[in-house]
Amino acid sequence: MMSAFALSVAQLREPVHRGVLWRALACTVLLLGALWWGCEMALSSLDTGGWPEWLADAWHGGGPVLGALLILPLLLPLFAAIATGIAELWLDDIVGAVEAKYYPAGEAQPAGWATSLRLGLGATLRLLLWNVVALPFYIALLFTGVGTLALFIIVNGWLLGRSYLEMVAARHMPAAAIAPWIAAHRSARWQTGLVTAGLFAVPVVNLAAPLIGAGVATHLFHRSRKAR
Repeated sequence: MMSAFALSVAQLREPVHRGVLWRALACTVLLLGALWWGCEMALSSLDTGGWPEWLADAWHGGGPVLGALLILPLLLPLFAAIATGIAELWLDDIVGAVEAKYYPAGEAQPAGWATSLRLGLGATLRLLLWNVVALPFYIALLFTGVGTLALFIIVNGWLLGRSYLEMVAARHMPAAAIAPWIAAHRSARWQTGLVTAGLFAVPVVNLAAPLIGAGVATHLFHRSRKAR
């Protein structure tokens, strides 16, 4: 596991990885900016007609911006879903670069845009759904100091492990065989997912989390097949 992580981090310096990182980062920033802007516009449209005059004046003086800034942290747990969904459009390139360098003997068929889009949408919807479900628990655990972080890593670790292993497996086996293979390799799923979710929890580092997660998944996938 540690060697897979180290190799994945080291490969971030390569041109393919840098290109995917910048494209995914640009798209993620634009989407998060649009979400923040949408929150601000929604708050700006609030009817303050029945409010006390002093409160209405204070709100129109900067309430929507402040409210959007307060809402923004609630969107951060969803960053993993947004970044994963966007990055997965190009993760086939990352997996291909890792395989070309470390597993050239493995017969692979690039997943292609259609498969990448399908897997990306599936990963995003799963992550959005479960993070929304977990949001009240995130908030309730804030007083513990570490409870929110621990729950975030567990919930997203299980989901992210599946998403990244799916992308790798899609290059090597029929679609119908992927889910049974992942179910039979829960250790690889947890290792990939927990590492990736842990990286998503670290500011700045989380920008590279999808690429590192894809690299780790690729190494664990091929090592598990060699161990058969």
